Amino acid sequence: MISFIKKYYLDPYIHLSICTAALTGFSFYALSIATLWQYVGFVAVGTFLLYNYHRVFRFSINKWKAWLISRSAILPIILTILSIYLLLDHNSRIYPPLSLALLGCLLYFVPVLERRTKTFRELTWIKIFLIGFVFSIITIVTPAMSASYSWVEILLMGLARMLFISVLALAFDIGDMLFDEKTNTTTLPNKMGIKYAKWVGTLLIFIASMIEIYLANAFIIEFPALMIMMITYFFSWIVLLKSSTSRSKYFYLFVVDGLIGLPFLLSFI
Repeated sequence: MISFIKKYYLDPYIHLSICTAALTGFSFYALSIATLWQYVGFVAVGTFLLYNYHRVFRFSINKWKAWLISRSAILPIILTILSIYLLLDHNSRIYPPLSLALLGCLLYFVPVLERRTKTFRELTWIKIFLIGFVFSIITIVTPAMSASYSWVEILLMGLARMLFISVLALAFDIGDMLFDEKTNTTTLPNKMGIKYAKWVGTLLIFIASMIEIYLANAFIIEFPALMIMMITYFFSWIVLLKSSTSRSKYFYLFVVDGLIGLPFLLSFI
């Protein structure tokens, strides 16, 4: 049973896709606006597509042509059509930030630096924040854009979310240290050390918490949502401190990714 869950639920990033969609749904709750379930569905499908098929961004034209007529292209093509359908009939304000999120994904996966041999994910201080930036736009900025929030309010909400996701990405980098060393990938933990990385993560969690408190105090987010995020940040901090190279990758795929969906679960308590 456990091996089945690993192979068909965790490894294909279904867990991450569900948790990302759940965090998006929670954002609508936190902002006290009607949940756009069609958009939440888009987030789930889009996350699944990007994490499982990001390699196609690096295909040559000839490889693209061969891939498009292969059986392996059937599912992603169907899901791409579905994701486009799920984006229809939304407020046009959401499309510019989603375009920025797509650009962030391309910069993360496609080599554009040093004569197209290096991606932004290989830049020590950029990787975790680029991940946080993309998740922030998808899970909180876009939902907020569908309502009448000011740019300052949206930027503050987006910053808090970006820092939260960046901490989780940092935990992943700690777990991947040995693999990254073998592949000569420079990340914050293997350049500065695990202890330093955890101090950075602690600072990011603190800043995100202060922003959330301000947002609740300014009546931008609901007070129950603040309590939920404080609990989520606390557990995220604990998981960051417990992260190490000796833990199984499934600790990160299940527990760390699961923290993304924790606010949604806590909203039912």
